[in-house]
Formats: sequence, C-alpha cells, structure tokens
Amino acid sequence: MSSKNLSIKELLERYNLKIRKSIYDWCKKGAKIELQKDENGRSYATPEQVAILDQLAEHLKKPDSTLSNFVPVSTVEVNTPVNTPINTPINNSIYSDSTEINTPINTPINTQLLAELTSIGYSLVSALRERDPLEHYSSLERAMLSNWLLTTSEVKALIGVKPKTKKGDNTFRRGNWVFVKSGKIGNQAAWQVTKVSTNLNSSND
Repeated sequence: MSSKNLSIKELLERYNLKIRKSIYDWCKKGAKIELQKDENGRSYATPEQVAILDQLAEHLKKPDSTLSNFVPVSTVEVNTPVNTPINTPINNSIYSDSTEINTPINTPINTQLLAELTSIGYSLVSALRERDPLEHYSSLERAMLSNWLLTTSEVKALIGVKPKTKKGDNTFRRGNWVFVKSGKIGNQAAWQVTKVSTNLNSSND
C-alpha cells in the first residue's frame, strides 16, 4: 500500500497508462472514487484510494474484466462496544427468522489493519507484474488468437486511448495493432483485434 498521496503523473506511471483521462475513467467508472485536490487545485489520490486502484489494476488483468464489473474488496467498519460481555445473545428481533444467535466476541476486529494487509497483498502482486511495460501486448495477442470481441473501454484500458474510426472506415490502428469495429456489446462498440506484421527486411524509401 502506498504510504503517501500520489499525483496524476505518479498514478499514470504506477498503472502504465498514457493519458490523464484514463485515470479519471478508472476513478469514476471503476473504483467509484473522487480524487482529492491540493491547495493549488491539482488532483491526487490518497493512500486508501491508491489501494482501491491497485485492486482495479489487478481486476483488469483478468479475462472479460471491465471497469464496470469491478467490485472492490469491502472494508466495512465494525463497531463493537467495549463492555459487551462474551456470549451475549443478540436481539434476534432484527432478523427475519426467529433463530437465536449467540455471538462470542473474543477479539475486537481491527478493520484498519485488515484493510492495510489486504492492500499490501494487492500492492505486492501489482509490483511483481507492473514492471513489464509490454504486458498489454500479451493481452492483445491473447484476444486476437481467441477471437474475442473487446468493448471500447477494454481496448482503451489496454492501449491507453479510446479507439475511434473515421467516416467511411471501420478500423482503428495503433502501432501494429488494428481494431475492427464489429457491432456492439451492450451500449459500447465491439472491436475485433487483428495485427499487421512489419517487414524488417524491406528497404526504406
């Protein structure tokens, strides 16, 4: 887990993203968080927000994962009265059935520690994987070989920009990768991933 606030530039480097809008999309559509602003009006993420974004980064590496289907690890705060005696029956009138519940409370739950440990775990996994700047190429290769259709937001998460087509054309090219518009998935355009090879032996004009 990050121990300090991270600026937009630091967030882009942390998650290997290219443009600022990618971070704002992650926050708004995926993590459902709002970045803070310093006295100069510059946006930044708190350590707690970075922990959620780390979870989102791991989520997007899985097949069929999108910003919209991301569910962060819950860190529900539990308030336990200090003087609650052990084996005190909970008033079961708050439950829909009549089952009596006796909850032994042996150790108070430190939710902050639990959240930090969870975030550290995600950070360690992220640190092991985010070192490879070409990892998104592997995801594109897999999508091409599996003949998957990707949504606009999924393509943007992989290449850092939103795919767009010109009038009369249904393709978008980024480097060696060509994305062919192929219908829709929900309310988003669907894209088929193809690739053009570069002939290294050809002479320059």
